[in-house]
Amino acid sequence: MARFTQIAAILAAATLSSARTPFIVERQVPADPTGVTTIKSAQGAEIRYKQPGKAGVCETTEGVDDYAGYISLNPTTNMFFWFFEARENPSEKPLTLWLNGGPGSDSLIGLFQEHGPCNVTEDLKTQLNPYSWNEHSNMLYLSQPVGVGFSYETTETDDEGRYSLVDPDTANTTDAAAIGAWHILQAFLDLSPQLDPDITNFTFNLWTERRQNEKIKNGSCAGVEIQMDTLGIINGIIDEQIQAPYYPEFAVNNTYGIKAVNDTIYSFMKNAYYMPEGCHDQIEYCKQSDRTTEDGYLTCSSATNLCRSLVEEPYYYFGGRGVYDIRHPYDDPTPPDYFEYFLNLASTQEAIGVNINYTSTNAPNVSLGFQQTGDFVFPNFLEDLEEILAYGVRVALLYGDADYICNWFGGEAVSLAVNFTDTEAFNAAGYTPFLVDGVEYGEVREYGNFSFTRIYEAGHEVPYYQPKASLEHFKRVLDKLVIADGSQVVTDDYSTNGTAEATHTESFVPLPSSTSSGLSRIRRGSEQEASTYRYSDDISTQGSQSESFHALLSPAESVRKHSRDNDPLFKPVNGKNQNRLPVKRRFPTGWRTGALASLVGAVSILIFNLIITIWVGSSPNLETDGAVGTLFMGSCTTVRRINIWIHLLVNVLAAPNRTEVDRAHAQRRWLHIGVPNLRNLWYIRKQRCVLYLALFLSSVPLHLLFNSVVFTRLQANEYFVVPTTESWINGGTYDTSNFQGFEKNWIEDFTSSAERYRIDLTDTIELRDGGTMPKYRNVSTRECFDSYNNHYVSNLGNVYLVQGQATFWRNWTLWELRQNKEDNHFEWVLKPENHTEEVDSRGDYGTNGWNTQMPVIADPEKYPSNGWRCPTHPVGECDPSNGTQIPQDRSQWKPWESDLNYCLIETVEEICELQFSFVIAAIVIVANLIKAVAMGLTYYKCKDHAAIVTIGDAIASFLDDPDPTTADRCLQTRRHVELWWDWNEWEKERPIIAQQRDRRRFRPRRRKWAMAPSEMRWVGTYWAYGLAIVASIPINVYAMRGMPTDPKELWETGFGAVKGNNLLNFETSLLGGVLLANTPQALLSYMYLAFNALYTTMFVSAEWSRFVVQRKTLRVTAPVGQQRATYWLGVPFRFAIPMTVLSGLFHWLASQSLFKVQLSLTEMHTREATKEISTCGYSPVAIILTTIVATVLAGGGMLIGRFRFPPGMPLASSNSAAISAACHRPAEDVDASVLPVKWGAITHGGLSN
Repeated sequence: MARFTQIAAILAAATLSSARTPFIVERQVPADPTGVTTIKSAQGAEIRYKQPGKAGVCETTEGVDDYAGYISLNPTTNMFFWFFEARENPSEKPLTLWLNGGPGSDSLIGLFQEHGPCNVTEDLKTQLNPYSWNEHSNMLYLSQPVGVGFSYETTETDDEGRYSLVDPDTANTTDAAAIGAWHILQAFLDLSPQLDPDITNFTFNLWTERRQNEKIKNGSCAGVEIQMDTLGIINGIIDEQIQAPYYPEFAVNNTYGIKAVNDTIYSFMKNAYYMPEGCHDQIEYCKQSDRTTEDGYLTCSSATNLCRSLVEEPYYYFGGRGVYDIRHPYDDPTPPDYFEYFLNLASTQEAIGVNINYTSTNAPNVSLGFQQTGDFVFPNFLEDLEEILAYGVRVALLYGDADYICNWFGGEAVSLAVNFTDTEAFNAAGYTPFLVDGVEYGEVREYGNFSFTRIYEAGHEVPYYQPKASLEHFKRVLDKLVIADGSQVVTDDYSTNGTAEATHTESFVPLPSSTSSGLSRIRRGSEQEASTYRYSDDISTQGSQSESFHALLSPAESVRKHSRDNDPLFKPVNGKNQNRLPVKRRFPTGWRTGALASLVGAVSILIFNLIITIWVGSSPNLETDGAVGTLFMGSCTTVRRINIWIHLLVNVLAAPNRTEVDRAHAQRRWLHIGVPNLRNLWYIRKQRCVLYLALFLSSVPLHLLFNSVVFTRLQANEYFVVPTTESWINGGTYDTSNFQGFEKNWIEDFTSSAERYRIDLTDTIELRDGGTMPKYRNVSTRECFDSYNNHYVSNLGNVYLVQGQATFWRNWTLWELRQNKEDNHFEWVLKPENHTEEVDSRGDYGTNGWNTQMPVIADPEKYPSNGWRCPTHPVGECDPSNGTQIPQDRSQWKPWESDLNYCLIETVEEICELQFSFVIAAIVIVANLIKAVAMGLTYYKCKDHAAIVTIGDAIASFLDDPDPTTADRCLQTRRHVELWWDWNEWEKERPIIAQQRDRRRFRPRRRKWAMAPSEMRWVGTYWAYGLAIVASIPINVYAMRGMPTDPKELWETGFGAVKGNNLLNFETSLLGGVLLANTPQALLSYMYLAFNALYTTMFVSAEWSRFVVQRKTLRVTAPVGQQRATYWLGVPFRFAIPMTVLSGLFHWLASQSLFKVQLSLTEMHTREATKEISTCGYSPVAIILTTIVATVLAGGGMLIGRFRFPPGMPLASSNSAAISAACHRPAEDVDASVLPVKWGAITHGGLSN
């Protein structure tokens, strides 16, 4: 579709209707091109280019240069271009910019299919086009606006390749696209002397740039002054209000004698245009609106939807003829799109200097932007054309007479409606033959600088059908020659003479498929010309209003061919209805696929659990203690590693999958459709309700217990620390010479007591595997300090600090050493005369500090047991990272400020255990069995039940069997139903009042996604999140007590690691601890399900709202006819997979945040286990990350809620009554559900449906 702007006439060439579907096939991720040249302008623009022709791609004519690559204004404006020199005398030839329509149709379509230097053959090779327009002009092709073709703002890479990403609001109107193209053109012209010095003729002309040129001349605006001479438009929509009524006319009264629709459809299309509040009136509302505001956009968008749906599109679904060529069947792709495959070859992408995949038209966000503003019916384009003519620019309109979507009937009407100086003279001019080499290719009306030409036997892309005639037309326009025969220069008062109407007719000859071998085309004058091409002139454009129907919709089965004029509008097919044949599939679809997969998974897990339990119970190495068995005994590191992998596995198995969270099966009435909920349980059959509850309740023990079937019992050693000297170690007496201020008898007693701790350096210990190892080993000062970093030690025991002089206390003026008569240890106590508050407040080793005994007893039950490493401070203040307490260079560590020569540390065999709870395993197996049986019954008992699982199921059900309780309520929304529609007696007693309440004026609005879920769902979901966040605050504060404040050191505390300072201060039973540790799993499961339901509601509503944008087949669980099989129930895979991963991460972090701890404490002399501790530990890092993930999950809902639905459709959400109200078809349209459908008004007068 051609469109014009008030800013730049260059964008008169841009077309704004939707064009073809994006080209999407499996592709490689392109590599970065090599050999790219970059040139930059003083204004900061740059061109990155290669010369494809020199690599044998496309323009291979000797001596003709071409350049392809990117014109970049900034990092987010990168527009692809391909420039071709004229094949002869390029320095003397003008510059022609070609822009395709759409909006969002790439100009490379024109290059390869119409009038470029080459076209692509079926074997993906290029061949020269003898009718290329660079025979007569330098040609510039731009992929515009940014986001189509190879142009990009940013890019995204996935398994299918690398593609452009673009903000739909970047260029969402023709005016905005015009501004962008103007700046790109300026950058190209500014850098063209560096790019190609041969280009010196900038004859081009933009009509608004007359004003811009004045700014350039007086220095107030930077830029290249250009002169526009001609504007050419091929099959364009210039004014929808003028051209729309010609859709029904062309469908029935075209010059090929093809009657594509019957009289009923014809009358319907005409009436939809002229009726009150119809297409004409809607465009008037658009004209009167402020099109710079959102309300203006909505008004024009609504007009676009109505005009296209009711006036243009019935032809597609009841005519069976081509969109772009009425002579072709609807589903025949003409011309073939071989070039799209060619542009996605790695060799091609390297040659043209790109590293992203190619999409020919309608990059989704680009198309969406134009749809949302209603740009298709903006009514100022005719005025723009009039202003261009007023500047003296030559304007040529060229229309192929077989094109439906931009048919020549409407094009002729626009030409006669143009109001300029010579309007009367132009309208009075007659049609005369358009001749090329004596052959008549069409007929032309021309006066002065304005002409309208009809080309015979040509569809939408005129140069593809008539390349020779199109090239000649192009030459005559540029050379200022009369178009009819090119015999003379056109003058201001030149006029064609002939009939007032173009009366030429053609007999209909069905054309061969464009993909058949030979690709012969019917030409005027019996010529067969090999190529596929297009047209431009100094600024030329071609547009297509709805090319997307060509590839998106192929309703050949739904076409009522050769229908009689007296047939009803939607006459059902007699006999066996081919439209309703079920789609044959080898595997179950929809919810049945999920149910079968879940059944297989549940049975597999049940078998796995049984095998593991039996294997553990029958293992000859099993040691049992009641209902707990020891799976493995050995290295604590190995035990921890095995435990981590088991926990990762069970969290993957226990995390909710798509089937579990989407299992709600809705029925009719005011129920939820396609969204997890409990409401429906009150209405579904008791059998299915019981199955649902069995599935739900059997999940509870899995969440609470499955994570702790296997757990660890860790070892924690009690040990003593003895400061001594080398001589004592080797058998000498204990050196007390450094003991000052002590009585002689106390020193003698201490020396005697120390003998109890003497060691034999030759001692060994016997290992469980029968081997031996030395009991003590000599380590350095640094290793000694680091070996006792942990509060709990399992492989080490007693330690001897070998000092230069035995020193263990210096502040003897305040303290005295006394012997404890019960265990003979020596303890420091404060001298009575010094026991004052002042001393205690200074922290001078209060009696509750560390080192109250000698030797120091490191007790795992008293945190921290390794506080003896800080001998100059109380335990609570020991901070190994503090350089004032302990040197950063650990080799300089001096316990009690005495030089340390080395340490002797005891080596202890670890006896950590990996244990298995038979009680928990039995509970889990029973829950597995219940779940597997419930899933089996669900699949086998309900697999033939026609459950309404997806929104497509609901639409199909209500279209097949309309619900009379929602009749005449077509604008009913979810909120309306929930507030007013209660199915109560009040309405039955007051039907008139109720009917008046339901009757309302249609006011389309672009509502946010957040409007889809109910207020209660938002409150319930975020209440759970808020409660979790509030609870996490004291939990995080508690967890951080005594933890490092440095982020790196905090991270090193790990996940699920027992540090001594991260245990709860109370003990629990095994089962109690398991339930306590796994309670967060259940709470987080609820939170995940709540957010999943919230997300699903919004995605279901998004799918629903798209039925107002374009006609689509239904996505159902049991496809029939053209229906599609569902591959996701509520949330698309691209969102469901990240959510599932997030759920798994969520549960794993929760399992590491609060975890079961079993400790076995050993005595320091015998190394026998003397006590068992059962409690729970916590990980601050995991708690913080769990809170962050929960916030991401919550923030995602608020972010997605800011998206907006397309305007025009009542927001039904998952509400079955609102969905039903929108699905009332005419009684005769029995096949509606199995064909592509679109929401809109289909009757008028009285209440609409």
